[in-house]
Amino acid sequence: MSKNEWFWQNDEQTNGPTTLNELLAAIGRGEVDSLTNVSNDGNVWRLAGTCSELADALAATDDEITPRKGCGCGCALAVLLFLALLIMIPPLIDAFRKAELYMKCLNNMKCIALAIHNFTDVCGSAPPAYTVDENGEPLHSWRVALLPYIGESKLYSQIRHDEPWDSEWNSQFHDQMPAIYACPSAPLEPGLTTYAVVVDKEGASRPSYYRRSGLGVKPEEIADGAENTIFIIERRALVCWMDPTHETSIESLAETIGSGHAAEALAIMFDGSVRRIERDIEPETLRALATAAGGEAIDVDAVAKKVAGPSSAL
Repeated sequence: MSKNEWFWQNDEQTNGPTTLNELLAAIGRGEVDSLTNVSNDGNVWRLAGTCSELADALAATDDEITPRKGCGCGCALAVLLFLALLIMIPPLIDAFRKAELYMKCLNNMKCIALAIHNFTDVCGSAPPAYTVDENGEPLHSWRVALLPYIGESKLYSQIRHDEPWDSEWNSQFHDQMPAIYACPSAPLEPGLTTYAVVVDKEGASRPSYYRRSGLGVKPEEIADGAENTIFIIERRALVCWMDPTHETSIESLAETIGSGHAAEALAIMFDGSVRRIERDIEPETLRALATAAGGEAIDVDAVAKKVAGPSSAL
């Protein structure tokens, strides 16, 4: 004999009292929006009809599931199994979705690393952090310089490189950012990116005026080793993909590092490898990974797991 009375709601109509078996059948038909239980001691409680809450409520009751015509114990158990699957499926779908977005971001970073490698092969040095005019004023970011190496030669040719990135002419390209610069896990508006270089006097990435060639550093010139030095990293701050004035510095790196996927960020090293850096990494360790000639003794594999190796050194 049932020790509880069950009332269930559907389309603002209350049904019951009913037996647990009848309730299970109603749940199986998808007719239950919410659920009320009145125990034999007079206690009343109500809960929203999510699969998880309904399953918890049924597990907590001491009612017996008794055979009834058309829906015996096998049917009741099948309904419970169905509920359990409904509880498990959404988290699994969410986990798969997050993994898919992470892999797309990782693929972006690998493609950018390959583009840098090709740029270095052609030009003899890595791309500069940004280009400058004859007065040393910033013009365009490294992302613009890489366009011919990511299959965007047409877009590259349309941009006026002797004008600032935000000139009247160049502003029309702000929302034409190549998809490779967008982390799919980040909530981005058109034209914004979270991929940035570390621009600092102690780092390896410098503006074009730093070298007579107008290019960036050669990987073999990095005293701490190309494999130990961050070139590009994910950060939480958003910036227009053409903007050369809002990269990140070594001092601000610890505060800005981050991504839309998990508690980590992906980084491209100067050797072309892609590494995973935890968001809670020690600031001193992160600084050591960002400096070009700090001389720090650091086991890079212990603090930044390699998730993609370089096809060849940059």
